[in-house]
Amino acid sequence: MEKLTKEQHKAQMEEMSSFDEQMPCVGIFWYDPEDHTLFGVRKKELTPREVEDAAEKGKPFINYPHLHRQVWAREYFRAQAKHSETKFKGDYTWNRSSLCPISSLYMTNIGT
Repeated sequence: MEKLTKEQHKAQMEEMSSFDEQMPCVGIFWYDPEDHTLFGVRKKELTPREVEDAAEKGKPFINYPHLHRQVWAREYFRAQAKHSETKFKGDYTWNRSSLCPISSLYMTNIGT
């Protein structure tokens, strides 16, 4: 995996801020190193009650409810059925944004 330059990092942060919401969100997304963009962004807004419940139950973090492979497979086979082009093929870096309900800090996990 390549390291982003400061300019590329700034561009990624600006792109991610376009998804800024009032309510906290968790989600998943993929990164395309060819054109340095995010794609396949899926998010779920969390209500204050969901965050409080998770904190009361001692959950270390709240995740998006679907796995990357589920979303990837659904998008890949949808494109196959429609004979359309898709980015959901090949290998890309996947990312998951989670919320720690106790500290209200976000954590981003990165994988391949």
